[in-house]
Amino acid sequence: MKLQNTHKRISATYLISLTDVIFLLLIFLMLASNFITQTGINVRLPGSDSGIQHNFKTLEIVYNQNRQIILDNIKMDAEMLKTVLPAYFVSNEQVVRLISDKEVSLQEIITIMDIIRNTGFEKITIATFKLNAPANENK
Repeated sequence: MKLQNTHKRISATYLISLTDVIFLLLIFLMLASNFITQTGINVRLPGSDSGIQHNFKTLEIVYNQNRQIILDNIKMDAEMLKTVLPAYFVSNEQVVRLISDKEVSLQEIITIMDIIRNTGFEKITIATFKLNAPANENK
């Protein structure tokens, strides 16, 4: 019995390497498209004649280790702060930054914060510095 051994030439292209290249291009394009950030939904806002833009300035209150409160370069005590602070109140959206010496007790800081909150301010922050900053920047 004689087996026929025919040598047929394969005319089909090798699609395996072509699909690998297309697959890699697809992955690259998917990853590259994720880095493009969309800023949100495109919305045309309605106009208003009576609209008011609120740009509140951050109000800074300094409380030093001599137990002095400084607001707009005016030194005062806690009782004077109670009477002066309402003049600075515009909205409860205003931000008050309390800058205090680290030697001041926590109770004194909370007392100042109570005065600020009783005036109507709701957003109170306490200023700090980075711990890994050089010592001369913290003064």
